[in-house]
Amino acid sequence: MVIMEQICQSYHMGLEAIQSLFTEEHLKSTVYIQQLEVENKQLKETVASLQMEIQKLQATAQKNSSNSHKPPSTDGCKKPITKSLRGKTG
Repeated sequence: MVIMEQICQSYHMGLEAIQSLFTEEHLKSTVYIQQLEVENKQLKETVASLQMEIQKLQATAQKNSSNSHKPPSTDGCKKPITKSLRGKTG
């Protein structure tokens, strides 16, 4: 990062020193931006991969013995759904 003191020194050294300072800083910025772009691409790929994994896990979690070939023992501790909503009589 260019500080005011470096700019002042370059100013007193002349136009070529100022150009050199800014060219150097531009190059540093360009390299840094390229590094960030690579990192950003990697992070986007990771996010996409994790989103696919989440979708797979959610689909698996929604399956039970009534909508897949899983045995009823894998349904967990949920109370089974009754076939009739009418109450018992008598």
